[in-house]
Amino acid sequence: MPEGGSVNDRAVSTTPAARQVLFALHDETVAHAFARIVESRAHASRVALSIEEAILGGPADVVVAEFGGAAGELDGVALVNALRDLESDPLVVLVASDDCTDDELDRAMATRADHVLERPLMPDALMRAIESERHTEEGEELRILVDASARAAEDAARELVAWCVRCEVAPATRARIATALAEVVDNAAKHGAHQIEITAVMNSGELSIDVVDDGSGFDAVEVLTADRLDCSTGLGRVHALADGVRIERGDRIGAHVQLRFAVRTVEFDDEERIDLTDLDFFVPATARELLATLTEEPDAPVILSPALAVVVGRLLMGPDPTRVLEDALRTQHG
Repeated sequence: MPEGGSVNDRAVSTTPAARQVLFALHDETVAHAFARIVESRAHASRVALSIEEAILGGPADVVVAEFGGAAGELDGVALVNALRDLESDPLVVLVASDDCTDDELDRAMATRADHVLERPLMPDALMRAIESERHTEEGEELRILVDASARAAEDAARELVAWCVRCEVAPATRARIATALAEVVDNAAKHGAHQIEITAVMNSGELSIDVVDDGSGFDAVEVLTADRLDCSTGLGRVHALADGVRIERGDRIGAHVQLRFAVRTVEFDDEERIDLTDLDFFVPATARELLATLTEEPDAPVILSPALAVVVGRLLMGPDPTRVLEDALRTQHG
């Protein structure tokens, strides 16, 4: 549930221009069922049972493809990569299979798909993805310039996390991104840098971070050898956290480190539950809607982080009348 939206509002309110939707799912029956739903909203659809059939069927505006598990002849990630090799660029909705592994999920995120959905696949969630608009701008950008002090790593990571919150990046992903950046900045500070420049660019499904310093630099080939790179070193930890790492000498001096992360954004609710664990706080509209829901249905399936559970508990208890009166009197006579 996006912040500020209704916790009960799951309906798709408008229908965009008709789209040609390609379904490439492991279960043909399920694919045809979703195709009928798509057609009921004035879109066109077709079902493919192999990558070859999907490509030979012609271009599509939207591709809904399943990945992970026993994919057989139909692997959604391979299909997306094949389409892009043919310079086809549809809106991509990838659907994780029931037995999808974490490695397969990371591989799907690396495709920079427009949407990655998990089971159970709800019709409303799928339609929102199919009818969504792709962001064509170059993306959100953040620039940070820090002095190479003892606090540089923490200061840079905190500023990046705050920006990632505004970009609705999920907490687990934020933690991985900030930890990796802190390692890079700390490494630069320890190797003679005076200033460190950080540029983060958020595009659909991917965050890239460039870290440039004016330190002594290093021989990347020598440092990044397999026998020296493990999690006992800062660069080893960076490689463990990031989805891609590129290191080279700076244009004049120092080092240039580029990090790439497949980004999961915050998604909150589905037909079965209201999952707010990815929120850091409530905006006023979300607080109002949540309280209204819990007042009407105390057993509503709301999932909260421990911190937000404390917030909700205090909100449900309401203000202490005695303390409110005391505060009012102090204000009046202050």
